[in-house]
Amino acid sequence: MLAASSVRVAWLASATLLSLTTTSCLQLERQYVNTLSADRSKTREIQFDDVRVPHGMVLRTTLGESFSHEVGAFRWAHFVYDGEIPLDALSRRMVENLEQHDWRQTSDKRSSRDEQSMEFRRGDRTLVCLLQASGPRQSTLTIDLTTH
Repeated sequence: MLAASSVRVAWLASATLLSLTTTSCLQLERQYVNTLSADRSKTREIQFDDVRVPHGMVLRTTLGESFSHEVGAFRWAHFVYDGEIPLDALSRRMVENLEQHDWRQTSDKRSSRDEQSMEFRRGDRTLVCLLQASGPRQSTLTIDLTTH
């Protein structure tokens, strides 16, 4: 009975440490996003030059909606954009823009008329784009970028 109790205590300590580490990392990301001023003057600094979105798409800069982290060759990002571009046009432009920066499309799935998911690879990086129609001529674009 004592051994089982020790295992539970060790497991609980490990889970608590993992939770604290994850929370701290997420708070670091949020602190970075929180440096954006009301006039969005630092918006450019949290985006990457090789991940170009079509003109007319506006990055959401509300705390926690769009953020990025880059250390050396490691990148991690979550960006959310809104714009007055129909879904099909947004899809075509994203493919064109990313291919100009050597991203290779590895998947393209259309779950409905109003939603499309595309995946791109470049070296050890993966970029997942979720495109959603948010009106007749409006779209939302969510980009998640990770390094493997």
